[in-house]
Amino acid sequence: MNHEGYDIGDDQYSITYDGCRNLVWFGAKSIPHNNPIWKPGDIVGCLIDFDRREVIFSLNGHSLDPFRKLFSSPLDPITDGYFAAASFMSCQHYRFNFSSTLFRYPLKNVCSFKAFNEYGHLSDDEKLILPKYKKLELLCAIKISEQANILLKPCQHTGFCEKCAAKLDICPICRSDIHEPSIITD
Repeated sequence: MNHEGYDIGDDQYSITYDGCRNLVWFGAKSIPHNNPIWKPGDIVGCLIDFDRREVIFSLNGHSLDPFRKLFSSPLDPITDGYFAAASFMSCQHYRFNFSSTLFRYPLKNVCSFKAFNEYGHLSDDEKLILPKYKKLELLCAIKISEQANILLKPCQHTGFCEKCAAKLDICPICRSDIHEPSIITD
């Protein structure tokens, strides 16, 4: 929804590397860059250097000039925090490396750095990032705050918690009679 100003790089608190159009976006304005258009298998790097107050993007180890405008806002990067985010077209696939494995293109001209994972801890559930439609499949369609853990029989439809399934006589999806709801196990 970049036409409405909801994309990464559309405000003064976010920045994005656009490898399709060869642009860096910040404050809803674009700045051309000279890295080639990304292609399948390419590796995009992003270094946020809080000491130097700069962001450096790279493609397959070729770094762009440091970007410093992000730090001109009144936010304090240490106390207010920064979050990694990405947006892709539906046909694109990606994998993030927050230093859990060695970087294929080590950082050049950087004496020492702290990896993303050294600043905080995520549980295994928090590490799993699913598309919205997949995440919704895990939640009860009636009571969204509960986990969908029931399989309706005989129709085999899912998407309901125990409490809501106990109140159903017919499947809301296919309208067939429910003979028995059962808990889904892994």
